[in-house]
Amino acid sequence: MTTTTPWTSTAAAALADALETAVHHRGVPGGVLLLGDCAGTGRLVHARGTVAPECGPAAPDEHTRYDLASLTKITSTWALTGRALTDGLLGLDEPIAARFPELPCPEAD
Repeated sequence: MTTTTPWTSTAAAALADALETAVHHRGVPGGVLLLGDCAGTGRLVHARGTVAPECGPAAPDEHTRYDLASLTKITSTWALTGRALTDGLLGLDEPIAARFPELPCPEAD
């Protein structure tokens, strides 16, 4: 069973500060921080900067959708892999083919 921990104001402030810093130091043109839970309680939206340089001065908001670049994919994938490991759903030494037998296997070709 998965349980959720609500965002603390300290954690939310730290994430908002990180976004502010990234935009201020031009690490990213802008971004949106959307915190909450599945029930929609405690919702916080923090948007800063611009959507992208090619969009002019358009400011992002909670409806802005960003392209998931390669770095985002690995960051998300690793967090989900860690969760699966913690929950006992995946083993680090387990071959991928054991979990996904329908995928082609290079050794079988």
